[in-house]
Amino acid sequence: MALSSAFPMWKEFFTRRPTVDSLNNNTGAVLRASLNPTSTIASRFADAVLFSDCCAIVYSSLPGNVFFLYHFQSLGNRILNPGSVRDVALFGLLDHTDVTLINTAITFQSFNVEVPKQDILFGISTKAQLNHDAPFYSATDASNVVPIVLSGVIFLPPFLLNDLATLNCSETNDVFFQATQSIISWANTFAVEDSTAAAKPARFEKDLPILQWLWACQHQLIASTPLHPTTGPIEVQYCRSIHQQFIQQPHPMLAGLEHLLRVRCIAYQIVCDTAYNEVRKA
Repeated sequence: MALSSAFPMWKEFFTRRPTVDSLNNNTGAVLRASLNPTSTIASRFADAVLFSDCCAIVYSSLPGNVFFLYHFQSLGNRILNPGSVRDVALFGLLDHTDVTLINTAITFQSFNVEVPKQDILFGISTKAQLNHDAPFYSATDASNVVPIVLSGVIFLPPFLLNDLATLNCSETNDVFFQATQSIISWANTFAVEDSTAAAKPARFEKDLPILQWLWACQHQLIASTPLHPTTGPIEVQYCRSIHQQFIQQPHPMLAGLEHLLRVRCIAYQIVCDTAYNEVRKA
């Protein structure tokens, strides 16, 4: 039975919970939750498991695209039967989503990269500039770039997730420009409440990691996360339990049809991923 606090879709779960204001007021901590340069893959994944109030974004194996992941979890017993452990996450933000296997060695690995400085990133206004096809700064000038450590996954504060999900587009360049607009709009909102000269630059600095991460994705400096939907019984039970806890359940008469459609969609996704991987190998 659905709880009285259940939400119609996962987007609402992440953007209407009681913790939303706190997370939006601490965007720097949210965006840097998986970017600790001294942490390990295991510790970053363990932190992600606990960070269930926020949705993450990862770089897709379909070049130039990203997708949402959340509710990371390890299923199984690493002590008694370590070979049977499956690391999983939910993907998609509609009323019912499915579960995918996660290779933490890929998704949670860290990367030492160089990205343009803050003023350059916020100044990018065209796809050509983002791709550096029409450069408006010198990439060889050390004063224009900064070295940073990024992870294959980055968590999003609710205001940013809301805007990116509303975009209904997964292409990295479009997501980059929407993120830029959202950050500027959010900074302007806070500037009205705090009129000090440092207020708006401080907001830009806190929200900068998402632009750095998206820029790195656009230039393929971050490894992609393969999508591996699974219908294994343990994984499906985990997915079902999470939905029953947080998402409004459909009418029983529609449940069978909905399940059939989901299975077909998963099968189609697997076929597409397999075909794409074969083309890349050829």
